[in-house]
Amino acid sequence: MYYGLIILASLMASFQFVFNNGYQKENGAGLRSALDFTLYGTLISLVPMIIICKFKVEFTWFAVAVAFVHALTTVVYNYAAVKALSNTNLSVYSLFAMLGGMALPFLYGTVFCNEGISVSKILCFVFIALSLFITVERNSGKKGAVKYYIAVFILNGMFGVLSKFHLMNVENCIDSSSFLMWSKIFTIVISAIMILFDIKNTKKLSKKSVAYCSGYAVISTVSGWLILLSLDHLPASVQYPMITGGVIAFTAVVGTFFGQKPSKKEITAAVIAFVATIMMMF
Repeated sequence: MYYGLIILASLMASFQFVFNNGYQKENGAGLRSALDFTLYGTLISLVPMIIICKFKVEFTWFAVAVAFVHALTTVVYNYAAVKALSNTNLSVYSLFAMLGGMALPFLYGTVFCNEGISVSKILCFVFIALSLFITVERNSGKKGAVKYYIAVFILNGMFGVLSKFHLMNVENCIDSSSFLMWSKIFTIVISAIMILFDIKNTKKLSKKSVAYCSGYAVISTVSGWLILLSLDHLPASVQYPMITGGVIAFTAVVGTFFGQKPSKKEITAAVIAFVATIMMMF
C-alpha cells in the first residue's frame, strides 16, 4: 500500500513543474516573485490541509520547533533555487536538487536511524544518480554559482532529514498532517515578514498567476502529505530514492502532454530511474 502512495506522490509531484513554469513565465524569477509564490501558494494550500487534518491540529513543542526549521528551510530553499536558476539551466539545477533530495535522507536513514544497507538500496541509489547525470547539460553554469548549487543540494535534502528526525522522536512527534500544517503556518509568517521589507514592490497577481499558485499548492500539499504518511511506515533510505526515481520517470511522460518532447537522453534516464524505483520494491 505505502509503495503505491509513494508512486502516486511521485506522479503528482511531476505535475508541479507545469504550474511552477507557468508562474515564472508570468511573473519572472526574481526574489520577490519567489516570495509571493511561496506566500500565496502556502495560503491557498491551507484549504486542503484543513481538510486533511479534519479541523484538528496536534501540538508538542518539539514538533512545532522542527516544523519551524522545516518552514525556514522552505523559504531559504526557494531563494536559493531562484539564484541557482538565474546562474544555470534547469537540468543542472534539477541535478543538484534531486540528488540532495535523495542522498541526504538516504544517508541519514542508513547511518543515524539504523535502517541498514542492502544491495537493492545501493543499486537503486547508483542508478538514479546515473539517470540524473545523463540528463544534465555540461558547461552551462556561470562563474560563482557553485554556492547556490550546494545550497540547493543541502536544503532540498534537509526536507527529508527533518521529516524523519521528527518521526524518530516517538514520544514528542505529532501526526504527519499536523506537522505539515505547522510548517505551512510558519512558512506564511516568515514569507510575510520578508515581504514587509520589500513592500514598495508590491504587485497584484493576475488571475493566471493565482491559478498557477492554486494548482501548485494543491498538488504539492497532497503529494507532500502522502510522502510524510508513507515515511511513518517505510525507511527514509528506501522512500526518497524511490520518490526521486519516480519523479524523473513521470516527468518525462507528463512533459509529452504539454508539448515537451523528451530527448533520447531523457528517455534513457527515465527508463533507468523507473527500473531503479521498481528495484527498491523487491
